[in-house]
Amino acid sequence: ICAPKEVVIDSNWRWIHEAGKPTNCYTGNKWDATICPDVATCTKNCVLEGADAEYADTYGVKASGNSLDLGFVTSGPYSKNVGSRTYLMKDEETYELFKLKNKEFTFDVDVSALPCGLNGALYFVAMDADGGKAKYIPNTAGAKYGTGYCDAQCPHDLKFINGETNMLDWQPSAADPNSGIGKYGTCCVEMDIWEANMMSTAYTAHACAVDEQTRCEGVDCGDNPNHRFDGKCDKNGCDFQTYRLGNTSFYGNSSSFALDSTKKMTVVTQFITADGTDTGALTEIKRFYKQDGKIIETPTIPVGGKGSYNSISTDFCTAELATFQDKTNFLKKGGMSAMDLAFEKGVVLVMSIWDDHDVNMLWLDSTYPTDGKQTGSHRGTCPVTSGSPKEVEKNSADAHVTYSNIRFGEIGSTVHGDSPTPAPPSPSPSPTPAGCPGGSMSACMQVCPTSPISAYQACVKECVTRCSPVEKKEAPRKSWLF
Repeated sequence: ICAPKEVVIDSNWRWIHEAGKPTNCYTGNKWDATICPDVATCTKNCVLEGADAEYADTYGVKASGNSLDLGFVTSGPYSKNVGSRTYLMKDEETYELFKLKNKEFTFDVDVSALPCGLNGALYFVAMDADGGKAKYIPNTAGAKYGTGYCDAQCPHDLKFINGETNMLDWQPSAADPNSGIGKYGTCCVEMDIWEANMMSTAYTAHACAVDEQTRCEGVDCGDNPNHRFDGKCDKNGCDFQTYRLGNTSFYGNSSSFALDSTKKMTVVTQFITADGTDTGALTEIKRFYKQDGKIIETPTIPVGGKGSYNSISTDFCTAELATFQDKTNFLKKGGMSAMDLAFEKGVVLVMSIWDDHDVNMLWLDSTYPTDGKQTGSHRGTCPVTSGSPKEVEKNSADAHVTYSNIRFGEIGSTVHGDSPTPAPPSPSPSPTPAGCPGGSMSACMQVCPTSPISAYQACVKECVTRCSPVEKKEAPRKSWLF
């Protein structure tokens, strides 16, 4: 099913000016003290400006057909813009909500123009579909103007949170001339489907102890350096990063890697439930790729003697924490259950490009911590001196990322493969109580081939038959193209 959609840029990138006047409420990284003497007055006085030609001319956001290209540095008529964050819309007033359980999400991506220090990120967050417009009365802008953002980092740099200006205790950034931080942060569950540049990539689940967008302050925000693991959300996340896990030949910027980041690729993520239904418990987040007509599976990697894994699951996250010992609190903040709840309610799709004023993106593509002594600190081949925003904004201003051909639907419905694969499990003439391959629905589905599509569908159907006490009838598989 083809469903053309629009994107909207986040409110943080928009012009904030005095209502009815072309006077800035916010200039550079500071609020105007006259227009904004306090939160209530500032919220009343200031409005967000709409955008039209500004998408391309000011923000570097360009759409063509089914593709979205996000430029890194754009010199507009009034200012220099760095990066962008956009959301997929359902309609003019509402973000598209994706209910991911027992579904498959697929997109094409080209990161061939993203060097060290940049991140082309596509991810889901548990934002309100209307951008908080109904919940927070002062918010008259809503999703149409890109309000309501939250993520597991509980960011403080949002200029509006819960419909109010976040100017209280505002501290302009010493490193970023366009940003600062306010008293409040905004937290919610986050699923990083894709964070990448040419050198490294990761996909990461971030759990939170809150089940909706939640404003935080103080320790609850989990602010660095002393309270990172004391807040509402798991900031590190349970990440599947092949280089960090020890496979250094899977992803990189040449044909010598299994995935060649100099070429466009298709990224497929499956959200597996215990019983193969939309209401079953989320048990696994599985990934494979397609490039040059071939299906490329995520490699199975041993994790610290705790077992070998090729996907995100509770067992994998437990093994990774035991191996890296980096205090990641994904499991403590709800783990797969927290992700399950967010995915069942529906999450908003975010597409962005950004640089990192905190640690220069070293956590994605280099060695971090930089002394390299800790297990799991080696994350990519970029030098520890790389990624400075000042340098990348100067030397890689023309960097960009392109997302395209977004598909969403039932598992096995969004991509077709050409590679030969093992046959699906064959049915037993007389199933026994132990007749379910792997002992569970999710384990059975994990061994199913991802291509050709007919084999995958037959395998999933067989898993349902052999692993479910109740007979299930499979509906026709549908997918949506955005």
